Amino acid sequence: MQTLNAAQKIKKTVAGRIPVDWEAINLGDYLREISVRNSPVNPNLPVLSVTNTQGFVTSESYFDRKVYSKDLSNYKIVHKDQFAYNPSRINVGSIAQLKSFEKGCLSPMYVVFEAQKGLDADYLAYWIQSGRFRNLIDASTQGTVRDSVNFSALAGFPLARPPVDEQKKITTILSCLDDVISKTQAVIEQTKTLKKALIQELFTRGLPGRHKKFKKTKIGEIPEEWDLTTIGKSCENLDNLRKPLSESERNKMSGDVPYWGPTGPIDFIDKHIFDEESEIVLIGEDGDHFMKWKTWPMAFLVRGKCWVNNHAHILRARKGCSNEWLWRYFEHRDIFPYLNISGSRTRLKLNQGALSLIPFPLPDEIEQKKITILIHDLDERLRVEKDFHTSLKKTKSALMQVLLTGEVRVKGV
Repeated sequence: MQTLNAAQKIKKTVAGRIPVDWEAINLGDYLREISVRNSPVNPNLPVLSVTNTQGFVTSESYFDRKVYSKDLSNYKIVHKDQFAYNPSRINVGSIAQLKSFEKGCLSPMYVVFEAQKGLDADYLAYWIQSGRFRNLIDASTQGTVRDSVNFSALAGFPLARPPVDEQKKITTILSCLDDVISKTQAVIEQTKTLKKALIQELFTRGLPGRHKKFKKTKIGEIPEEWDLTTIGKSCENLDNLRKPLSESERNKMSGDVPYWGPTGPIDFIDKHIFDEESEIVLIGEDGDHFMKWKTWPMAFLVRGKCWVNNHAHILRARKGCSNEWLWRYFEHRDIFPYLNISGSRTRLKLNQGALSLIPFPLPDEIEQKKITILIHDLDERLRVEKDFHTSLKKTKSALMQVLLTGEVRVKGV
C-alpha cells in the first residue's frame, strides 16, 4: 500500500526546492537522441504525427489526407516508449511518448529521443506534462525569432530526479488516475453516441412503441399522426427587436447580461432587450459554423435577460410548438441547403425568407415534452460525467505539482 507524506528535509537546486535525497540533473545526462532512418523502407510502418492534444496519431487521420513524402527512406523510426517532438511546435505542447504503436516513422523534422537508465520513461512523460516543463519551454523560446527548441536546448533543462523506485511509485499513482480519466472519457463518448442515435430515432419515429404507421415527407418518414410544418408557420420571428452594438459601445455597458452573436454570447453588458421572463430560440444568420453542424450547435434556447445582435435570428414558438422542441430539433441539424452566399462570395448566410421555409416535424405537445425530457436527461448525464472528468484532471494536475517536486513523498509498496 502506498501513502503520501510531506517532505521533511529539502535543498535548493537549479531544479527548484527538492528533497535532499533527490538529484537535480540536466535532462541530457539521462537522454539519448535517436536518428535511425527508415532505410531500407519498411512499407508496413505507420507514418505518425505528434499533436498537442492526442499525442501520437497517424498522419492521415490527423490531416484527413496523405501529406507526407512518397519517399519515406529519410523518415525517422520511433519505437514504443520513446519520445518525439517537432522543434517548432513544442511551444504549443507537441511532444509525446509513443504508447499506442509498437513502432512507426516520423518526418525528418522531428526529434526522437529515449530515457536512459536511471530515469524512468513514464516518469519523464509525466514531467513533460507538468507546469515546470511548460515554463522551461517558454523561457527557452522567449525573445527568439522562432519558437523552436532543438535537442541541445532540451538537454540543458534541469529536472528533479527522485530515486528510481520512487519514480515508479509516482507513475503508478498518476497512471491509476489516468485510467479513471480514460474510462470517464469513454463513458462520455458512449453517451454522446447514444444521444445521437436516440435523437435520430425520436425525431423520425417518435416515442418507442407509440406509432405504428408512418408517412413519407420531404424530410423523410415521420409518424402519420405528426404534422410537417415550417419555421414560418410555427414560429414568431422577432428579428426586428435585435440590435447590434459596437465594441466601444459594449465597453461602456459592462455587466452580466449576455450579448449574443450567431454562435453564442460574445460579450456581457448591463442592459437587455429580453427580460427575465423571456424564452427564445436563436439560430445564427451568418458565419462558417453552418459547416460544423455535427459538433457545433446550430440553435440555442435562451432563457432570461439577454441582448441579441443582428447576426442571429430570434424565434419564439407559436401555440402547438414548444421552444424546447424547436431548439432540440435544430440543435445539430444540417441547414446548409437553405443558405445563401453573401456578396463577398465567402460568407454563408441564412436570410429570413429561407429560414421561414425550413421544414420540421411537429408531434402533439405531450409527445414533444416527453421527447425533450429524454434528451434533457441524457444531457444531464453528459454534464455529470464531464464535470467529473474535469475534476479528475484538476486532481491530476495538483498531484503532479506536489509529487514531481517532492513536496509530497510516496512511501510504501
